[in-house]
Amino acid sequence: MEPVRRIETGAPGRRVVWHVAGSGPILVLLHGGYGSWTHWIRNIWPLAQHMRVLAPDTPGLGDSDMVEPLTLETLAAPICAGLEEIVGTGQRINIAGFSFGATVAAGMLNLIGPSVDRLIVLGGGGLGVKRSQMAELESWRHLADEAAIRAVHRRNLALLMLHDHDAIDEAAVDYQRENTRRARVQSRGFSGTDSLRRALVGFGGEVHGIWGEEDATARDGLAAREAVLKGANPDGQFLIVPKAGHWVQYEAAAVVNAALIEWIKGTPRSPARNA
Repeated sequence: MEPVRRIETGAPGRRVVWHVAGSGPILVLLHGGYGSWTHWIRNIWPLAQHMRVLAPDTPGLGDSDMVEPLTLETLAAPICAGLEEIVGTGQRINIAGFSFGATVAAGMLNLIGPSVDRLIVLGGGGLGVKRSQMAELESWRHLADEAAIRAVHRRNLALLMLHDHDAIDEAAVDYQRENTRRARVQSRGFSGTDSLRRALVGFGGEVHGIWGEEDATARDGLAAREAVLKGANPDGQFLIVPKAGHWVQYEAAAVVNAALIEWIKGTPRSPARNA
């Protein structure tokens, strides 16, 4: 099996790090806030059996360089430039944006929208819809003891990311620990806007949504999010995954992978509750 390859694009100061695998239709996977490509760790290889998957670290997160000034355009532009560097010009692409990644996708639509065939939003922000009330996450930065740090990350994962506590395995804690340590961008200010809603105006491609039924950021506002996406593409699908939380592609990887393959490749998917 071909391994997932690490690729760097851009000049120093605008360097973007990608993880790439597979061949076929192009799917760009955009991770969430305080995250990295590892938000897609359970998806890249299964999806790469059917398509070419490119997962960048957004500027200022993961291994990619920080950008200044920090705007939606400066976050998206190095990704768009790197994408062209990897796949060439004139290529049709698909985008899946998770959480803050959906807001970064808005920046990409503003720059290269005519090249995008479809956008799939997973637990995404930028829709101009109120975020559900939830307990504040706990800070770990003042702690020195590794066990205490991991305990905080485990609690934060339970509050925000994963509904089933049994899904909070050691790997999930590892990813959360490393991703938040490297994060230099505070994403909530972007996700709380209506930037994606505005970017969808005039977008001619398909728009689909996937949310966990128990997404802590949206559990009392799923219908409002569906309405925004259906306003952009009435024929789009809005999949609600039962008993899954915000990090739906990790907690319910098989369901999410099957939906992405179906929507991009037309492969039938076993039934799941579809709102």
